[in-house]
Amino acid sequence: MQVAKEMQNAVIRSTLQLIGLGFVLKIVFQGERILMSALAVSVMILIAGHTAGERAKELPNSHVVATLSLGIGTVGTLGLMLLLKAFPIRPRYIIPTAGYVAGSSMSMVGGTLNRLHHDIHLHRGQIEAALALGASPQQTVQHHIRNAVTQAMGPWIDSIKTAGLITLPGSMTGMLIGGFPPMQAVQMQVQVLYMLLGASFLSSAMSCCFGWHMLFTRCYQLRLMDPVK
Repeated sequence: MQVAKEMQNAVIRSTLQLIGLGFVLKIVFQGERILMSALAVSVMILIAGHTAGERAKELPNSHVVATLSLGIGTVGTLGLMLLLKAFPIRPRYIIPTAGYVAGSSMSMVGGTLNRLHHDIHLHRGQIEAALALGASPQQTVQHHIRNAVTQAMGPWIDSIKTAGLITLPGSMTGMLIGGFPPMQAVQMQVQVLYMLLGASFLSSAMSCCFGWHMLFTRCYQLRLMDPVK
């Protein structure tokens, strides 16, 4: 079956990637080099942007839009956390946090762009009619922008609402297994949840801000779009 082959490839690929990551992190952590951390974060953002862009490849320049959005969301969130002294400026804190943020935001950005393209394509006639009556491109798509962000963020918000009731989040589970006191694990998990929520929303919002511009020409005409698959 095709699913079995994809599962096999996913298992092999993830195993090799994690082993390679382990060797790389060992070198970076030993040297405590901030420049290496910046390089690692940049690579993460580029890969996440490419992956998110693939989900909405019918959107013009989707990979560029996704990468820019994830870059702003990830770097902005990391900068704020460092400014608030949430964790030390060291590779062993920066790299895992950046990976957590970029990985979480990646699915949000991909879903947001895909939904935005779908809605605008579906309501193309209404948008062109509004443009003909003198509305600006932003006015014609602002409802679709809000809807795209809301739809993409919905599952993530639901998971935060049920955190501690249905499942124990990953960071908290790891700390509890590692022997940390429960309240210390809760404090860290709350910090991580708020960080991920803010980064995901910022990345999704920025992807819409960049994305809708790609669907219009300089003459305020809606571009021809491929059918949504």
